[in-house]
Amino acid sequence: MNGVASARALLLATVLSVPPWSIGALQSEERLERLELGVNLSQANYDSAQAAYRLALDSLDQASENFGVALLSLGSAREADDEDRLEEALAAALAPGRQMSVSLASSREAEARLDSTRNRLVRALVAWQRELQSLAEITPDDQSRHRYDALYEAARERIAQLEVLEESPALPRLALVEPDPRDGPDEWRFKASLCRRLAQEASELLENMNSDLAELRTRQLAERQREDFLRDTRRFGGISPAVVGESDQAEPPPPDSASGLVLPLTLDERITELTEQIEQIQDYRDRLLTRAAEFEARGDGGGTP
Repeated sequence: MNGVASARALLLATVLSVPPWSIGALQSEERLERLELGVNLSQANYDSAQAAYRLALDSLDQASENFGVALLSLGSAREADDEDRLEEALAAALAPGRQMSVSLASSREAEARLDSTRNRLVRALVAWQRELQSLAEITPDDQSRHRYDALYEAARERIAQLEVLEESPALPRLALVEPDPRDGPDEWRFKASLCRRLAQEASELLENMNSDLAELRTRQLAERQREDFLRDTRRFGGISPAVVGESDQAEPPPPDSASGLVLPLTLDERITELTEQIEQIQDYRDRLLTRAAEFEARGDGGGTP
């Protein structure tokens, strides 16, 4: 019994000798590993969605080309004022038109999945960053802090690359919905319906973009809090800037217009650009609604738009 008691006493002494921050660090390291697994899974899903989206775009390009040929034939028949030829052209345009609709729907579904998987990947990376920051705040070890900081910055770069904002594909569509003096009531009503459908898509896009903007601003606040933490710890000697050898330096190359290299935007830049895009799409939606009303008036026998 004395031997058992001695072993228990030794175990208790060992546990009590472990600093509280070390126990917390071990628990955080375990959470960090789980979060990293989540990041890897989200990355795999995003890669799959990217491949599916590329295939959907290829299909849409082919359908658009076929539909364009059908529309040219239809326009030629209309200009020739040949009823039989016009009827044949209308019949020939039905199949490409249906395929165009199917391809559009498929591409939108693929784009929605791509956006969803990208957002999940970004959220997984942000959660990983938060755990890295938590570890940096509780560990007194300077070297470990540098490691967490390096991983944090790597995650920041991955997020920046995922969030490089591109011009919305909805913006150029306004040029496809133009008044044509040869249009009749049916064409005016069709164009009015198209404008309203595009305006609805713009409204849905705005809802998603405003949600993204709110997330970006939340992360901006977290980044500023982290900068304050790093500044305070360095000021009081808790951590010193990492020493990087020449062979370890990873400075990003300058923009190269010849190679088309585009550096990721900073968080502040993404917020600014997203805000500007929201304003552009709001204006685009308003112009679509105005044009829809004009087309509807024309289709009902009103004035010329």
